[in-house]
Amino acid sequence: DSDTDTDTDTDTDTDPHTGTPAVPADAIRPGELVITEIMNNPRAVADDVGEWFEVLNTSSGDLDLDGLVLTDDGGASTTLSGTTVVPAGGFVVLGVSADPVLNGGAAVDAVYTYADFQLGNDTDEVVLSNAGGEIDRVVYDNGVTFPDPNGASMSLDAAVNDAVGNDDGTRWCASTGGPLSGGDLGTPGATNDSCSGPADADNDGFDAGIDCNDLEASINPGATELVGDGVDQNCDASESCYVDADNDTYGSAATTASADVDCLDAGEADDDDDCNDVDATVNPGAAEVLSDGLDQNCDGVDQVPVLWAEVDALLSVQCAGCHYNAVGGSGGLSFNDSLDLVNVASGNSVGGIALDYIEPFDPAASYLYLKLEGTQGGGNGSQMPRGAPAFDAVELGIVEQWILDGALP
Repeated sequence: DSDTDTDTDTDTDTDPHTGTPAVPADAIRPGELVITEIMNNPRAVADDVGEWFEVLNTSSGDLDLDGLVLTDDGGASTTLSGTTVVPAGGFVVLGVSADPVLNGGAAVDAVYTYADFQLGNDTDEVVLSNAGGEIDRVVYDNGVTFPDPNGASMSLDAAVNDAVGNDDGTRWCASTGGPLSGGDLGTPGATNDSCSGPADADNDGFDAGIDCNDLEASINPGATELVGDGVDQNCDASESCYVDADNDTYGSAATTASADVDCLDAGEADDDDDCNDVDATVNPGAAEVLSDGLDQNCDGVDQVPVLWAEVDALLSVQCAGCHYNAVGGSGGLSFNDSLDLVNVASGNSVGGIALDYIEPFDPAASYLYLKLEGTQGGGNGSQMPRGAPAFDAVELGIVEQWILDGALP
């Protein structure tokens, strides 16, 4: 006698609650899984750990997603591996990380590889399929009809639970649920909010219930905050300002939040132009101290004064015939030395004010500068130099800077 036992084992995943075998992935029929929520653009964490989407089991039985294929129309594809049973009428969340600390707080039931399947931040497709073909797909469109939030999921209206209704972008809205532990908005694994709440007048994906300015699409909870412009773009009730550590009204590259959205309080500035934010005497509005080795006005250089030799080199070219000689020049005006000009009365006046030829630090009160500029006024002769081309802007600038620097010899 010999006994031969032949065992045929068939493994079928079973719902732990009812003991009823779950329908395997390849037997799921079209429309029995419906995509109901998509977090394609998290703000609290990076996309490669924070992307997820939710599906609803609309069938009357339990479904096992082991072997379910996720694709888009661009060639991305991944297949779920391992038992994931979705009870009838229940939700399951599929994502790139099951760690809520890393993924922003979502309870992810089944993990797929980010490198193989990603949720685009503008337009993309989410397609569920098996050996029999497509089960459901959603094609979102970068805000044309679907919402396009940043830091909130796209959420299908709670009243819609079929694979036809979720094709309509107007039945989706930016989620107002949560927030999740990371701060983003969404209801992964739970019933979505209604999308029939407050209107989204500016079509930025955020309705008036959470949008602090529903008439301006660039202002919403998902917007990028601009620094120092006096506008709260991201609806966090504060403005991002530059830090002004030395309180000289000029800021550094560091930023701080201002609750009154004006960047005018102590320690705040609306620019980052200060080259030394620990010294209030150094900023773009400071007066430059000449040749001291410091850049007080943040123009990148320690200003060296213009000396008489530079001005003399200009004047001697076009004015030599009249004002350069040993015994005095035309009209008694000599350019032989700066001492012939600086703090020397010209005998002329403009607007009733007597002027020196050169008044240190004040070009507007320097008669010679006004003559070179041609603004000497009536009764004071012609613009200098007579019979030669007028000084151009660069040449006038050298004379002006010489005067501003103190008309040094």
